[in-house]
Amino acid sequence: SVVSVLCAQRLASEGRRVLLVDGSQNLGNLHVLLGLTRAARLEHLLADAVPARELIVPVQEQLWLLPSDSGAEGLYALASVDRARLHHRLSTLYDDFDAVVIDAGPGLECVVRVATMRATRCVILTVPEPAALTDAYATIKIVNLQVADLPVDVLVNRVVEEREGPEAFERLATAAERFL
Repeated sequence: SVVSVLCAQRLASEGRRVLLVDGSQNLGNLHVLLGLTRAARLEHLLADAVPARELIVPVQEQLWLLPSDSGAEGLYALASVDRARLHHRLSTLYDDFDAVVIDAGPGLECVVRVATMRATRCVILTVPEPAALTDAYATIKIVNLQVADLPVDVLVNRVVEEREGPEAFERLATAAERFL
């Protein structure tokens, strides 16, 4: 989440109109991280009580947040039709911005869902530990199967020594080239 916020802030500082989207639909915390309150919630959108535009919260000049809910009973175990309807309503907002940064949050399902929602690039954030690299590879594999032409970048975080980042990337690149 911190990396998503920093990327969005950087794009905004370059003069782009940026929408930062909390993609963890029922574990949303970007509004908390940014110290913002929200008037409307995703549950209100699903109930047709508010238009999608009313969910957007200003963060700073050129940067807005589309927050998610946290622990909302109405979003728990949404049927696939309702989830698709929600995603369609939210993605209609994207055209009003120069860049949309989506913090997909944890979990493979969330990342794949976001990647199929008009994404133009996917950034996989990992750390140089074997379990994390395995998860990153699984994510790259599934995203590649679902959206084969989507560019995927890898950001290796929490490295102690400079060599750890390139080594972790090479492990992922080798596996992707060999098996994908």
